[in-house]
Amino acid sequence: MLIVSLIGGLLLLLAGGELLVRSAVRLAEGLGLSPLLIGLTVVAFGTSAPELATSVDAALLGAPNIAIANVVGSTLINSLVILGVAALIMPLPVERSMLTRDASWMVGGTLLVLIFVWDGWLERTSGGLLLLMLIGYIVMAYRAGLDRRSGEALAAPVGPEQAAVARGIGHDLDLMFAKLGWVMTSCAFTIGLGLLILGGIIFVEAAIGIARLLGASETVIGLTIVAGGTSAPELVTSAIAAYRGRTDMAIGSVLGSNIYNMLGVTGIVGLITPVPIEPGIASLDLPVTVAVTALVVLIMASGRQISRIEGAFLLSGYALFLWLRLV
Repeated sequence: MLIVSLIGGLLLLLAGGELLVRSAVRLAEGLGLSPLLIGLTVVAFGTSAPELATSVDAALLGAPNIAIANVVGSTLINSLVILGVAALIMPLPVERSMLTRDASWMVGGTLLVLIFVWDGWLERTSGGLLLLMLIGYIVMAYRAGLDRRSGEALAAPVGPEQAAVARGIGHDLDLMFAKLGWVMTSCAFTIGLGLLILGGIIFVEAAIGIARLLGASETVIGLTIVAGGTSAPELVTSAIAAYRGRTDMAIGSVLGSNIYNMLGVTGIVGLITPVPIEPGIASLDLPVTVAVTALVVLIMASGRQISRIEGAFLLSGYALFLWLRLV
């Protein structure tokens, strides 16, 4: 039964991701905003909903290690696995604003969480400050997007490989979405987001059940199974976006999701209830996460793209982390 639930959740994730990406691109075009901005805000927030729900539930149910480990594990998976997979599908061009604004907030937010929990607790004051920073980031990103309308080249130039894929993948569906009005497109976006959240919940519950049957610890479950399950929406969304040549949305949803995880999910959990932090998370997992996010920024800055080779390198980095953490 758990295996059936796992597969069912995955199918819902795939369907929801396809709907979400197509409708988000259509909404972005209609609003005069770039897919990058939509990926950084609306899509990233929506695909982070499973992390929020899971971490809040875990904190309220007396499983704080799962709550925080889920955030840390999801950020690692986003940075190493999801970016790695998306880059293997399609090299990801990096726009300058990703480095100067979004990537900097990602690294800074992760470092701030590490500072706040270094004493072994996540307090309500720290949670409130994290949430205020998230609000500031959203306002700044939205204003920056409004300043650069769709007639301007907000996203990095699309190369011939990306353009060919964008023309060849799902052409009929693209034409269908282009004909949809605002109401139908918004409904498609909402349905896609709902399928992602529902699929993520089903996937996570099944994954936790399997992990517990195998006798895994709470922290290990949070870092791996729960984090992997709640990151499934980001993985599906970014992979589909990269496959369809929407590389700006693919990378933007990852950066935005990491920012929401660290500032939003951690902030809300801290506001709801003070959370004790396992020493291993503060001394090992969070410092590794800070280093990984900084490494991703360096890779992005080195050639103004994440190449397929660099994507494979990121994936191997996550395999190394799992080996060091679990062995």
